[in-house]
Amino acid sequence: MPEPSQPQSDVHSALRRVARRQHLRAFGAAAFRWTVALVIACAVYLFGARLSLWPDAAPSLLLWSIPAVALLLAWPTYKRPKPDLAARAADQHLATDDLFLTSTAGGRGIADDYGELVQASAARQAARLRPSEIAPLPFVPRLTIAALALLGLWVAHAFVPSFDPFGSGAERTLLAQQAQKLASEHKAVTERKKALVGPALEQRNSQKVGRALEEAVRSFQKLDRRAQEKNRERLKSQAAKLGAEWRAAKEKSPLSAGASASLQRLGDLATQQRQAAWERELSDGKVDSLRSELKQLHAMLQELAKSGNPEAADKLRRELQRRTKGLKDFLDSHAASQPLNETLSKMLNQLQALGVDKLAEKAKDALRESFELSDMELKALAQSMRDLKDLEAALRALQAARKANEKGGCDCPGGGGEGKGKGKKPGPGEDQGGPDGASLAKTLEQYREFYERMLAQQDGEGPGPGMKGEGKGEGGIAPEDPSQKNKFKTEKSRSALVAGKMLMSLKTREEGDRGKVTGTYSENLQRVKQGVSEAILQERVPPGYHDGIRKYFDDLGQNAPPTGTGDTKKK
Repeated sequence: MPEPSQPQSDVHSALRRVARRQHLRAFGAAAFRWTVALVIACAVYLFGARLSLWPDAAPSLLLWSIPAVALLLAWPTYKRPKPDLAARAADQHLATDDLFLTSTAGGRGIADDYGELVQASAARQAARLRPSEIAPLPFVPRLTIAALALLGLWVAHAFVPSFDPFGSGAERTLLAQQAQKLASEHKAVTERKKALVGPALEQRNSQKVGRALEEAVRSFQKLDRRAQEKNRERLKSQAAKLGAEWRAAKEKSPLSAGASASLQRLGDLATQQRQAAWERELSDGKVDSLRSELKQLHAMLQELAKSGNPEAADKLRRELQRRTKGLKDFLDSHAASQPLNETLSKMLNQLQALGVDKLAEKAKDALRESFELSDMELKALAQSMRDLKDLEAALRALQAARKANEKGGCDCPGGGGEGKGKGKKPGPGEDQGGPDGASLAKTLEQYREFYERMLAQQDGEGPGPGMKGEGKGEGGIAPEDPSQKNKFKTEKSRSALVAGKMLMSLKTREEGDRGKVTGTYSENLQRVKQGVSEAILQERVPPGYHDGIRKYFDDLGQNAPPTGTGDTKKK
């Protein structure tokens, strides 16, 4: 193919410059139209958001990205100019009667004699072409308009306040808060379930308490009547360890001291009967009825999920919410288990969210997790109560063993020292390599009964035929001494008694009234005894030490001060 002549090349070069400017002009127009459209759309969205018709989720960075988005949209959508449009525009601008259009047509329809003349004429006219005049680019005014529109939109976004004339914004905010709270509670329940899952929850005692009780049983098995001093040290060490465990368990005790049962006697007869059964079981350290109630509530939730009748579903949801609240109120006043109470509070919130259509599905999923966690928390509650109960039994057994050891020595029920005696039967729990929690608690109770019987025999209170020595004799009538101390215990109120205010005190040197000093001493001693009883309860002294403290103050009451002359206070 022959190369184009120089005149024809000049014409094509001039027309290409015109065509490029036409393309830029079309692309700029499309970008401007997209910019205006995006600004209008953002303005409408911003106006509706400021009126709280929909969420305001347009950051300022999104507003400044409008030009870039407009350019990206304009590139595939702008209308490309046709190839002959540049020649037509040049002919129109120079009034050359389709000269450039004819020259670019490649000579089609023109005689060979006139083709060179046309090309030469077009080349002469191409020197007069000014692409900027044929296809001007109005970028400055359009850029100015777009910049002002973007600036106005940004100012409105930054400074125009929000209004809520229809209340839809408050409702939407409340829904968002409920959804966020529901999600956070669901996450907390899931994490708590992971922490509780394990075989330790199925045992009678927690791992730490179980190890302490097993160590106490091994200590009993090592007692030897011939090693009284060694027994004393061993029992003292065990009493210190079990006392520390008892105080720790008491601090975490799930039972509320002095819970008012009258607060739980409201409602219909069925509710009262259920709560009475819960209270009886809690006092025995059991939660079977509470777990049964929880299973019934879970069954109601499953029935609610399958219900297709909105009215019946709403009624069932309200009943479920009422019974869950009753369970929570009961446990709030009778069981100081913070994790369980928090889980029930989450369940009430989730039941409330269950009545909102937009949150119903999330609430159902969260409720299933919460029901499972509540059952696990009830198991942990029962285990905590069993820990405290078994520790108290172990402390009572230790106290009886220590007393028996001080009065004449003691050993394990099998005898023989270090747990077994030659030819003797093994002591409680010795016939099994590793007793479980239930058998361990039974073993401790057997040890307590054994040492109490041993102590009674050492005191001469055991079975015997008469009065001849401790536990021995040939019969006869035992003389009675009214002044001798017995095991009678008075029942006294534990309410605090405070002495009256002293107004004045005078000391005189004279003979006191007979019996007055003794009476004052007895009154003061009685006041101290009452304070001791209160202190034992308030300071949470382990049960094994109660008898020793009371015995000390009882012994003080047997020695009254002598009467005589001395300083006498007159008030």
